[in-house]
Amino acid sequence: MATAKNPILKDVVKAFDQISKNGQLVKFKAKTQVDQISHFQGIIHYKNLAVVSHNNKGQHTGFLLIMDTEHDGGLRMETPNNGEYFNHPGGFQSIGDYFALAVEDSDHHNSFILFYYMSKMSTKSAPELLSYKIDRTGKPGQTGHGAASVGITNYYTTDKDNKKVEKYLLAVHEGKGKIDFYGADMVDDFKNVVFKELAQTVMLPSYPDGRKNPDGTMLYSSLNLLADQSGNVYLLGLISSDGHEHDYMELFQVMLESDKPIKIIRVPDGDKPTSYKFREVNMKAGAVPGPMGIHFRWGSGIEILSDHEIRVWATEQHIGGLAKHVDTNKLESKQ
Repeated sequence: MATAKNPILKDVVKAFDQISKNGQLVKFKAKTQVDQISHFQGIIHYKNLAVVSHNNKGQHTGFLLIMDTEHDGGLRMETPNNGEYFNHPGGFQSIGDYFALAVEDSDHHNSFILFYYMSKMSTKSAPELLSYKIDRTGKPGQTGHGAASVGITNYYTTDKDNKKVEKYLLAVHEGKGKIDFYGADMVDDFKNVVFKELAQTVMLPSYPDGRKNPDGTMLYSSLNLLADQSGNVYLLGLISSDGHEHDYMELFQVMLESDKPIKIIRVPDGDKPTSYKFREVNMKAGAVPGPMGIHFRWGSGIEILSDHEIRVWATEQHIGGLAKHVDTNKLESKQ
């Protein structure tokens, strides 16, 4: 039976702290033709499969690449263009047998959030695209909203009668630290889900040391949602900086109080008022070293394995013309 839930963690902060700081090299078999100015955007892992998103600059569509460690070639599937030049699928996150995918236009001004069902997915069979989508395009003559990445989780809350219920939360990173939130009631069949906008342009705090890109943008390549058994919701951000040579994980808490606006705060690390859950990690180089090699700046994402384990993924920039595999790193929970 299909499931549309991720494990709810006993302690998100502890699980974050237990993620190894050293990546392990994993090579997935795949081959496709890409230009050298586009790159991987996100990665999820499902059973023995990895799915990576890849933009395709100058083309009408981007694509997903479905691959494993055993079968040559992998499966390439184009993402819907939804009109014209929606060629930028971004960061994405799985939830049970489904995943939510952000796809935006080449100007990063309009986007859709798409949903896929993975149960029958393989290196020869594409995931099923659901008919439901979140439309973030503008009205004629108006600019809509971009979508660099999307995170999704199920979480516990209380209803108007103070009874414990489970719901969905979805977070879209529009770029430049702007997060839009959507919520939905739990459904027996995820194909019937309907999300409603909860809040728009909730700002991320700046980096702990104030660092930003020269244009003032934030470098979070993916922002993934997690929840704990007490009803707390968190964002796990994956970023690269300093010419893509250094990679960091950061943990935020999403404050969901019924009578107050949604707010995102840093998670403290110890008693120091300026110390936060902001960690550097080390990638194991693949065939391509340096900035174009394996970093969060390219494909990145997480996998929630159990109520106490998180696995983090990163990819190289893109697949080379003669390459027959995609180099990735996984960072496992330390037990």
